[in-house]
Amino acid sequence: IARGETRRQSRLEEFLSSLSPAENPFETEDQELILQLVEKSMAQLGQPCAGLLAMSFQLDMPDRDIVEQTGYKNTNSVKTARWKCLEKLRQLLFVNRKKA
Repeated sequence: IARGETRRQSRLEEFLSSLSPAENPFETEDQELILQLVEKSMAQLGQPCAGLLAMSFQLDMPDRDIVEQTGYKNTNSVKTARWKCLEKLRQLLFVNRKKA
């Protein structure tokens, strides 16, 4: 597994583990299938959510750095936006899983 793949997979596992068991129907799914579903859902998510989630989880940027690079007012705005984006991503994951 390449270094980027390991980081991506650990971030995915972190995201999925944050869901309650009722919210995580992917527990028994193949990890590669889950990664494909996440990538497809991220592509459908669009901006600014995809960018915010990438900065937060792929680049592991602190909220204060995200504020400096984006139009968010403060770190609380970043946290609120990230939560809303994660909710949208979760909904897309469910829709795309049903289609798969």
